[in-house]
Amino acid sequence: MKTLNDLKVGQRTRVVKIHDSSKNAQRLIDLGFTEGSVVRIIARAVLGGPIAVRLGSDTFAIRVEEAQLIEVR
Repeated sequence: MKTLNDLKVGQRTRVVKIHDSSKNAQRLIDLGFTEGSVVRIIARAVLGGPIAVRLGSDTFAIRVEEAQLIEVR
C-alpha cells in the first residue's frame, strides 16, 4: 500500500482511501481528503516534521502520522 507519506515533493496523486476511523481520519475527510481527490506534495519539513499538501486550491500542513493514513495510487 502506498501512502501520501511515500511521495516526494512535486509528486501528484489521487486519494484512494483513509485507513483509520479516529478523529484524525474524520478531520482529514472534513478537509477534503476523499476518494478521488487530487493531491500534490508542496514541501516537507526536515527531521520528520509536517508535510505541505495542495488539495484543490487549498494548501494544508499535515503530520507524517496523518499522511500515513492516506492511501494513494
